Amino acid sequence: MAPTFNLLEMCSDPINEVEKQTAYELFRRKHEVRMSTKSQVGQSCLREVRKALHLTIEQAAERMQVSESSYQSHETSEAGRTISLKNLQKCAEIFDCELVYELRTKDGHSLDERIWNEAFEATKNHGYLFKCMASRRAYALNDLIVKKLNDPEFRRKMK
Repeated sequence: MAPTFNLLEMCSDPINEVEKQTAYELFRRKHEVRMSTKSQVGQSCLREVRKALHLTIEQAAERMQVSESSYQSHETSEAGRTISLKNLQKCAEIFDCELVYELRTKDGHSLDERIWNEAFEATKNHGYLFKCMASRRAYALNDLIVKKLNDPEFRRKMK
């Protein structure tokens, strides 16, 4: 037996922000896309980690086997984004942390967000979205975006 649809639930309106956000959350959950937090220039992640671990500069320097001023210069250079990866790795080790290197887009958005937004723009006016039940539009949008991202032609044309 074919499913029946209530025509009152059909939607002819463009995708709204709530549907877009819901589809994005579905996409992130389903595909385990991780969004990174943004660290700002002038803010030291090392300092935040040290404070979260309730360590003083003296204790951190002792763990690193350097002087307090030397350790403090690492926090300062990390905040200014001039610390070397070698020194950052040493700092990560004293905090029992893993150093993860990341490339991000220049606009500060994660690469995942940029890719998703390009796919969204390419699918937001797809005819299927205007024919499906309103309660299923976010799911339909997510499915269309995944399909678009799997299209080699679309991927070649991406910015």
